[in-house]
Amino acid sequence: MHSHDEDPAELQKAIAQRYEHRDLSTSAIGKSVLILFVFFFISIGITIVYWRFVDSVGHDMATTSRQKVDQRLQLPPGPLLQSNVTAKQDIKDLRELERGKLEGYGWSDEKAGVAHIPVDEAMKKMAEAVGQ
Repeated sequence: MHSHDEDPAELQKAIAQRYEHRDLSTSAIGKSVLILFVFFFISIGITIVYWRFVDSVGHDMATTSRQKVDQRLQLPPGPLLQSNVTAKQDIKDLRELERGKLEGYGWSDEKAGVAHIPVDEAMKKMAEAVGQ
């Protein structure tokens, strides 16, 4: 069995109860808890110092970065928006110009002798050329 410096009667009583007082060292537990708290508070202190450092450096970087973003986001001079009324008219004018090119005759490059003809007529001429 175990060798103990305790009273044999107390030892037998502890064995019968399945409990031995010597297994629990309160001083070791107290030291462990104290060390745990010391490390805990040191960790918190290091974290606070680190956050303050990162915040000061990050604030400077954010200010510089924000200035660069503001410079890139500056709008060009002049009006940028078009009202719906004028936009609709511009689209109508564009469609008429496109329709005129597709359905009418005209010069694409007069100096080079290149003209455009209506699409239907061009399709007929191509069909005739292929059919021969």
